[in-house]
Amino acid sequence: MSQLPALELVVFVIVAVLYLAAAVTATSQIRTGSRQRQAIIAHLFALAAVGEAVILIFRAVAIRAVPLTGLFESMIVLTLVLGLLYLVFGMVIRQIWFSCAMSWLILLMIVLTALVAEPAVRPQPIATEPWVVAHALAMILGAAMILLASV
Repeated sequence: MSQLPALELVVFVIVAVLYLAAAVTATSQIRTGSRQRQAIIAHLFALAAVGEAVILIFRAVAIRAVPLTGLFESMIVLTLVLGLLYLVFGMVIRQIWFSCAMSWLILLMIVLTALVAEPAVRPQPIATEPWVVAHALAMILGAAMILLASV
């Protein structure tokens, strides 16, 4: 993670802290048994999703391509999709356990993402073809659906 450029590192740490705050808030919400903090958790998820989008924009500018060619970028997209899925399904699923499970799952994904963090590199020529990009998006969305179904 220390190999990341300074600006990306700062945004990534802010995203990790936001997800940690959401997980701690959701856990404390389970302990008390009330749903008073649902809005706080949703706002933390939304801010973290914006931060992840900013990281992807930084990566896209750096490599001048769609930032899905590396493992780090793919995991950022995966956590971004999970966060957005929480925001969408959180309006329907009002159970306390859903916030707790999703926040800890996404925090775990962010920790794993930190382990594979590396600076942006130019993609291979084959990685810029549309079918490769479509395949990568389909794989990321499929993994997000599997993880959401297991929660």
